[in-house]
Amino acid sequence: QDLTTVDNEKRQKAEALYHSLKSSQMADLIILFLEALSDRNRSELPHSSKLLTCILLRRAVVEEYESTFLQLNSNQKQLVADGLMFCIERERDSHVRCKLGDVCGELGDLIMSENGPDSWPQLVEYAMAKCMSEDPAHREIGLVVLKPIAGHLAQSFVDKSSEINVTTLVSLCQTCLLDNSNNGKVAISALLVAQSVISVFETDASEILNPVIMTMFRAFNNLFLCHLHDNQIISEAKLCLFLEILIEIAEDKPMLFVSQLNLLFDPIVALLNKSSNDAECAPQSVKLLLLEFLVELCESSPKIVRKIKGTRGESLFASKLVPLCLKWMAVREVVAGWEVAVTAEEAESEEWGSLSEVGESAVSRICSSLGVRSSYKVVSTEIAPYLTSDQWQCQVAGLRCLSLFLEYSAAIPDAALLTMHRREVVETLTLFATNKEPRVRATAYFAISQFFLFHRDSLAAGHHADPLLKVAAEGAAMNYNASPRVRRHALIALISIVDCSQYEYLEQRAPQLLSLLCSCLQEGPLLVQEQCLSAISSMVESLRGSDIWASCYSNLMPLLKQLLDFAQAGASDGTLPVFGLKVLECCAIVGDAAGRDVFVADCMGIMKMLVEMRQLPQEDSSGDLRHDNEVAVLKVWVQIARCLRAEALPHLNPVVAALFRLLSIDVRASPEQLSRLEAEKDDEDDEDDEDDDIEMVETADGNWVAIRCSAVEEQSAACKLTLLLVEALQEHMYVHLPALHEHVKHMIDSPHEDIRSYGLVMVPELIRCTGKAAAWEALNNSNITNKKDSVVERVRGALPHCLEALIKAVETESTLELIMTGLQALRQTVIYACTNWIEIVVNEANNAVSAGNKMKFETTPPTSSNRLKVLSHQQMCDITLCSRTVLRDSFQRRAVLRAEGQVSGVRDDDDVDDERNFMEESLELHNNVAEMVGTLFKMHGAEYFPVYMEQWHEIIHNASQPFCLKEDRQFSYYVISDVIEHGLGNNHNNHVQNFAAQYFGLVMDLLIAVCANNAPPPHGKHHVHNEDSGDIQLKRTCCYAIGIAAELYPTEFAPFVQAALQALWVCVNAGDAEGPGSRGPTTDNAISAVGLILESAESLSSASACGKTFNFVWGEWLSYLPLKDDVDEGGKVIAQLVRLVNHKHSALVGQRDRLIMTLSILLMVIDSEEYIPGGSNTPLSVQCKECVGGLLTLAAGFSIKSNSRSPESSPDSVSFSQWLAPFLCDKLRNIVAELGNSQLQQYPLYQQQQQFAASQGGCFDGSPLATAPIFDVIMR
Repeated sequence: QDLTTVDNEKRQKAEALYHSLKSSQMADLIILFLEALSDRNRSELPHSSKLLTCILLRRAVVEEYESTFLQLNSNQKQLVADGLMFCIERERDSHVRCKLGDVCGELGDLIMSENGPDSWPQLVEYAMAKCMSEDPAHREIGLVVLKPIAGHLAQSFVDKSSEINVTTLVSLCQTCLLDNSNNGKVAISALLVAQSVISVFETDASEILNPVIMTMFRAFNNLFLCHLHDNQIISEAKLCLFLEILIEIAEDKPMLFVSQLNLLFDPIVALLNKSSNDAECAPQSVKLLLLEFLVELCESSPKIVRKIKGTRGESLFASKLVPLCLKWMAVREVVAGWEVAVTAEEAESEEWGSLSEVGESAVSRICSSLGVRSSYKVVSTEIAPYLTSDQWQCQVAGLRCLSLFLEYSAAIPDAALLTMHRREVVETLTLFATNKEPRVRATAYFAISQFFLFHRDSLAAGHHADPLLKVAAEGAAMNYNASPRVRRHALIALISIVDCSQYEYLEQRAPQLLSLLCSCLQEGPLLVQEQCLSAISSMVESLRGSDIWASCYSNLMPLLKQLLDFAQAGASDGTLPVFGLKVLECCAIVGDAAGRDVFVADCMGIMKMLVEMRQLPQEDSSGDLRHDNEVAVLKVWVQIARCLRAEALPHLNPVVAALFRLLSIDVRASPEQLSRLEAEKDDEDDEDDEDDDIEMVETADGNWVAIRCSAVEEQSAACKLTLLLVEALQEHMYVHLPALHEHVKHMIDSPHEDIRSYGLVMVPELIRCTGKAAAWEALNNSNITNKKDSVVERVRGALPHCLEALIKAVETESTLELIMTGLQALRQTVIYACTNWIEIVVNEANNAVSAGNKMKFETTPPTSSNRLKVLSHQQMCDITLCSRTVLRDSFQRRAVLRAEGQVSGVRDDDDVDDERNFMEESLELHNNVAEMVGTLFKMHGAEYFPVYMEQWHEIIHNASQPFCLKEDRQFSYYVISDVIEHGLGNNHNNHVQNFAAQYFGLVMDLLIAVCANNAPPPHGKHHVHNEDSGDIQLKRTCCYAIGIAAELYPTEFAPFVQAALQALWVCVNAGDAEGPGSRGPTTDNAISAVGLILESAESLSSASACGKTFNFVWGEWLSYLPLKDDVDEGGKVIAQLVRLVNHKHSALVGQRDRLIMTLSILLMVIDSEEYIPGGSNTPLSVQCKECVGGLLTLAAGFSIKSNSRSPESSPDSVSFSQWLAPFLCDKLRNIVAELGNSQLQQYPLYQQQQQFAASQGGCFDGSPLATAPIFDVIMR
């Protein structure tokens, strides 16, 4: 009793006595608690003291079960058990009695969890007897005790480990559910018991559980009717509590309710549609929970729910619930002064928690669950009358519904329907963006943002963008919109357009947009200026690398400085307000884009100002950042560091320390916070919103934990800034690397997936930081003789922890997105580990002057010529096993999806869409796995081949068979091509084993068969059939693999030459995606492979026997050049052509017609980026020009009447050079001129050209001699 007194002295003595007894005489203390609650002390102990005693008793025997109760001897345990039931029996206060019942039931749960349901039979008998009592109070307490142990009793029936009959429990639940006594407490307690029983069973126990499911709704109906009759007996809170428990059951076992939907759906919808004028209208809170129940079923079992159709074949859920939600969304009140919002918080505040917000959430969840096929027609039909209404509330509701649906309409499978939908959306939004009502305009701008966010694939190239860009820009201007709130929405829409637009489209419109944003910055108010800063930052990100920032710097930076001066002048305590920090951040972002040379002076000034104003991150006595502005300060400092790099280092220690503090905070809710939340739930009158910051999330291992949203937000910002800082400073962060390692480990173990994602991405940066720091140290230390080995050893020391963390994360993550992030991080870690950092830092030092204006934070991946083989055999095995696990789990998920489709009944179009979407996601995941395998081969070559053959080959070979899914075959052929290109050893290195012959015997028949559109022939027999069973993408990959095999391993490939050439020509004749005769990337790869095979085969001594055949094939190969659909292959083929011409290959330059074709091809590709990546500035383009000069020399010896070369032309024949001269194009004359005067005399064609020019009265250098381009002549 003294523990609850207001007398401090008494309370402190009582607390000291309590802690003394707890530490030394816990058993006696528990007995004291029970005696205090017994009958003889009832008159002496007040209600508050009894409640405190119950709490302390629960803490002792339940929360500290292992350290207290289990330490008691058997007599003491029996005394506690009997004492609890005795106290319950004697207690008359219902609140205290229920608290004791909770303690008794929870203790029984712990005992039965350890020893089985038969370990406390007296408790079971006591609870069952109480439940069957005629006294409602006894029934209630019996159900309270039974709830925690009911699951054990039901599980014993399922396991057949006990004689307990579950039908008794079910029957008991049914009886008590229909009992409205004790103000509905009996029915609610019975529902909790039923929840415990149901949680044990699988969905196939419907025969046992269906009766109790229907009884639940009868019970709710009884409670609801009783509430209508007298809301003092059954309160609204009791109805809501009943429904909340029902929703929890539906989340756990949705199929039990879905099977009864034909009986439940219509009555619930009818109750939801009753208006407030109806006498039987339910309270709004009850309606919200009923809707939540239906939406929860829709989300839990979408495949079955969407098959429930209405009378016209439409989705019943969508057709009934979307109209209801729209009606709720139109419930919006007129708010005075809505247009004039001062802060961003005011501008973002809508009717949160209101009926309209609930309706929006429900529409979004329904559309997401049912899919676009089931919801498109319903949503389109239902929003039409709202958009045509003359009431602004209805227009806003229609636009909000449209904006929500845009997320899902991007997946409309019919291309024509999708195009029409997008056109209609653009017309609608363009119209409403000019509406007279400010809230309608603001909603239209919000819809524009959503449109660009989810339909960016259509809008990136500028389709539909212009009209929406125009209205958004007009909406941001002050002369069009006086409302700051509306202008802010228009600027948000403008940012969405900027983020989604293609580089070229945006660069053309950037000057006008920047002019608009500068005007808005000058005009204000603050709400608009803040959004303008965000828009400028967004434009910088979208146009990074553009010269526009250097050119506009002189106009934009002074304006930003004016705003900074304004913000600084208004700083009362000497520190910048949030707006000033946002201006600073924008200055740093613009300066970084403009280039270091342009920005360095201003950047130094900004840093000096921050230091003088003591604008450095500081912590208070609790260790937290001093105020909310500190995150904004960190953003500015990170941008400064990205620009100044080493020059900012002296001031960065407080920045790094602040970031590390944020990275180390625990985002989990503390036990004290959870206890407060539990207490608030018990107090029905408590309206505190302290739990708004707490959210339940699922961790990587499948558990659920409570987290603090505010802490997650702060830590996410710190993770992003830390990543940017490490990317920019690289080796300069090495001094902080030990601490950073620990923080990254903490991030990867975070319960929130955003934090885990940042942690995964950070791991490769640790290796890059280590490698570059070790390289600089080795170069600057003359005592280190073998500098490369020194760096490798340092990287190898850091690598195991990084690989272990990534592999564990990839294997335990459950979401595809994080699995792929982990795989990409693992792949990048391997690349950085194998990079020659000595070579990298030397190149960076040499290029520092030229690269100073545009800082580059990327590192060029190593190639086979400069890679370092760093991974151990065990590490390669571990990474391989991790990749295999990912692939295995993906196959299992696909099998489960297909099984679910079969269980749900006849497959419909939505099922097909679901499977297609899943396959697309799986294909992306499989591509990541293939890239991981390819990276191991690229970095370690043939050293990885034995590991591959042991762990991968059987899987890949089986997946490549014709009877497998196309997606699996594509994955397998990607891997096979990487094995051939990077993993079979080097013919020129005697120290590396060559596995080509072994591997070609296993896979080459498969590759050839795909190109020839047929099943593979028996092993060892190379022939081609004409069965059509191929795929364009598969053939493209296989063509590439065959070409690489022939190029790298001509000897081992020799047995397959004839079959491969036949198959490739079948592939070429079959055409690309558009059918026979069409050209595309696949035919380009086939033609490229043909050239490589011919060249490699001719390098063998045995190839002379095929000379005539090869000569004909060379001509066919030449006729397909140049290639332009696959630019990479096109460049390779041109390089091969140049190489062959320089070696005077007889099949290309030994005949007049072939020489003409070769010359025309080279003329066509010179300076053209369509055929040569990079155009005229590349070495290949220069080689082509030199090659043309060599062809001109060869051309001088040909006669127009003879195909043979002869040093002396016959008198009656015309020289080929003379015949060619009138048709020389300008490009050819320019190329000849580029070769220089000193080289021109060696070309006889030059003199003949001069003679021809003189005969025409012109001159070589100035007269337009060409009457047609040479390739036009050849075509004729």
